[in-house]
Amino acid sequence: MKNKLILITAVVMFLLVIPTASAENPDSDSAELTMQLMRTEPLPMITGEYADVWIKVTNEGQRDIRDVSVEFEDKFPFSMDPDRDRVRKFRKIEGRDAYTAHFQVRVDEMAVPGENKLKFRLRYDGGSLTREFPVQVRTRETVLSVEEVKVEGDRIPPSQTRDITLTLKNRAHTHLRSVGVSLGLKPEGGGEPEIGMQAEFFGMEDFETIDEIPLITVGQTTEERISQIAPGEEKDVTFSVRAEHDADEETYKVPIALRFEGERYQMNPETGNWEMSTETFQNQEFTGVHVGGEPLLDIGIAGIGDYPIRGMKNDISLEIINKGFSEAKFLEIELLPHGSYEIIGEPDMYIGHMGSDDYDSPSFEMYLNPDHERVEIPVELQYKDNEENLIVENQTVRFKTYTWNELEELGVEREDGVVLYVILIAIILGALYYYHRRQKKKKKSLLEEE
Repeated sequence: MKNKLILITAVVMFLLVIPTASAENPDSDSAELTMQLMRTEPLPMITGEYADVWIKVTNEGQRDIRDVSVEFEDKFPFSMDPDRDRVRKFRKIEGRDAYTAHFQVRVDEMAVPGENKLKFRLRYDGGSLTREFPVQVRTRETVLSVEEVKVEGDRIPPSQTRDITLTLKNRAHTHLRSVGVSLGLKPEGGGEPEIGMQAEFFGMEDFETIDEIPLITVGQTTEERISQIAPGEEKDVTFSVRAEHDADEETYKVPIALRFEGERYQMNPETGNWEMSTETFQNQEFTGVHVGGEPLLDIGIAGIGDYPIRGMKNDISLEIINKGFSEAKFLEIELLPHGSYEIIGEPDMYIGHMGSDDYDSPSFEMYLNPDHERVEIPVELQYKDNEENLIVENQTVRFKTYTWNELEELGVEREDGVVLYVILIAIILGALYYYHRRQKKKKKSLLEEE
């Protein structure tokens, strides 16, 4: 009987304790935080650009959860700028309630198109949770760009042919295939340029200006092709281009057409999944090609009196000819010192502008050293081209000098000897005349005395 009483008392006490404990902590096991990706903008995310991301935090339990925070964690290809707050804090999230955290993240330029994962860490009083959310990434656009244009010699002289090299770069993260590059120039032998097939793409106004460009592609086609270009790779294409003989000297705007096959991610409306497809892209760029040439000055001797005689003063006329296709502006000439001569007067002279095929003959007076059989005149030319570049160049003019004996041996008579001969004869005749008059006066005087 005593044992039964003890058992009954124990059961009653147990039944009283259980409800009390449950009332103190009714949902001790039901408190739970969850994290989910609500959306991103844009969708899909784009390489090299920012994206807005919204994360939803939900308290699935009944009790309040305090000191909740959501932190973005860097994981390639996603990152966050240093000046942006990567943590969102909530003082508490009540039971069955939810909050949304907004982040702005950057997508790396080198992100691989397709599925990538965003990483977030959820912290709260008593625990933490890390989740990775799959998101779709695509390239900004499938881009093929002209990185550089090189013209052989920097310009094309009229009637001359030069190579134009285009450096292409694949700025996408996928291979580009069946690449075609066209110049908007007339082909050799006439006919319509390849780029004419894209007149609608360029716009008729741009296409019609092709006939006004005095440049012609030399070869069988105005289009070059490349089978494929890898991501980040550069490749060169070269065209031979001739300027027409009557082309004006100026810079011409030459259109470039790019056509290629690339990959693009699109959503399949039936499955709702992002799928890759191959498309043909085309792009238009322009480059400037300068027609004209550099000034080409040639200097020589225009004249040296009658003969260049050593040990005497001589008037030397130089001849400057512009054999180039471009004007030489603000031309100055200076004769530099040399042991074979001495300048009498100023050694420099301002010429001014000298167009193509123009010439000038500046003259200088100089004493030719008797010890030098050959005279060397170092000449410095200073001028500007049509692009205002200062050009300084040196040339040397050379010529042979003679003595009077050498000239006489060559059959050249001395003009000063003839003059002396005439003067001598005049003196003799004058002396004879004077003697004759004196004798005549003397004879007359003797007759008068008789």
